[in-house]
Amino acid sequence: MVTPEAVVLDLPIASAGVRVIARTIDVVISLFGAFLVLVGVALLGNETVLIVVGAATGFAVLVGYPVLMETFWGGRTLGKAMMKLRVVRADGAPIGLTQATARGALGLIDVWFTVGFVGLVSMLVSKRSQRLGDLVGDTLVLRRARSSVRALLPVHFAVPPGCEELVRLMDVGAMTPADYELVRSFLIRWHEFNAAQRPAVAATVAAPLWQRFRQPLPSWLGPDYYLACLGAAYQFRHPYNQAPVAPPSAPGSPFVAGWGAGPSQGAGPSWGAGPNWGTNQPAGNPPAGPAAPSDWVAPR
Repeated sequence: MVTPEAVVLDLPIASAGVRVIARTIDVVISLFGAFLVLVGVALLGNETVLIVVGAATGFAVLVGYPVLMETFWGGRTLGKAMMKLRVVRADGAPIGLTQATARGALGLIDVWFTVGFVGLVSMLVSKRSQRLGDLVGDTLVLRRARSSVRALLPVHFAVPPGCEELVRLMDVGAMTPADYELVRSFLIRWHEFNAAQRPAVAATVAAPLWQRFRQPLPSWLGPDYYLACLGAAYQFRHPYNQAPVAPPSAPGSPFVAGWGAGPSQGAGPSWGAGPNWGTNQPAGNPPAGPAAPSDWVAPR
């Protein structure tokens, strides 16, 4: 999932079995709390108060507990926290009161009134293990695994040396989150390719994007560096929740050193009417790439 803040979330969706365990924990905790409250009220000996408190406690157990906990505790309940689960919106954003209320209200049907049968069947037949409350609220339940902690970190793409002005002027308004995820997938694997492989792989990703956007590019820019510029420009236009990308433009900047004043922009790449990035490695890439992964992709 790519969030509107250009942060890719790569967490596994919680299985039905883990969710059943988390829900069982919540039920035990909430029923035990309700039992203590009712016993305390019963000791007062006031039947009217017992009825009123009993009704309020029943509502709290059935709806209030999950709705309030998920709303104000980042999509978690006590059971979910113990099982390392979290409810999020389908776009990866935190859930709000509306989504939590939809989940809680439908929980009366797919959890309580049918003893979990409807919810279990719904999770088993759903591609993303969603019960009715998730489908109505457009939410997902994710499981946090140790191996996926790194994937949660926003990734900052440095501006390619000599491309500061190009990134600053590049129009990425038509670039969708799906486009960004595709570009990001290539960039985070930048150093897995050798100098011959990287432009060839980048060509299959870059050519369709350039055909859509038609940004003016310098003649020497290869498809791999074009994708790097796209990634940096997209982050520059979507700075929420990540380090701001401020392309340096002053001469002598560490990013520019050794690269001259920067590329001049023309009508398009020098490979004809459009980039011919599908077969051979294009000549004209900058003479060298970043020296180390941390120079190019710096997770924070």
